[in-house]
Amino acid sequence: MLRDLPVHQLADLPPVRFGFRDGVMAEAGGWSAVSDPTDGRPRLYDARSDWLQRRDLSGRHPQLARRLLDAADRDRRFNDYLLRHGRLWPAEPERSTGE
Repeated sequence: MLRDLPVHQLADLPPVRFGFRDGVMAEAGGWSAVSDPTDGRPRLYDARSDWLQRRDLSGRHPQLARRLLDAADRDRRFNDYLLRHGRLWPAEPERSTGE
């Protein structure tokens, strides 16, 4: 389980990106980025040492925060497209009426 992994191994997991409505979040390479729900500003945290997300590092690394959130937003828009156009699940086969 993830909670049993040492923190240094969590950084080696594949990137996670998530979007919901106007908010997005992404985690990759030991970083965690979220868009502030009140004003949309990017926030960046060191996922290895600041898992409670108390020290925003986006001022030091603005491009990294933006890049992570842009990737998450692209995924969100792509998933929305797939949902709107019924591309996630194959269409149900036509059923014969027996006539």
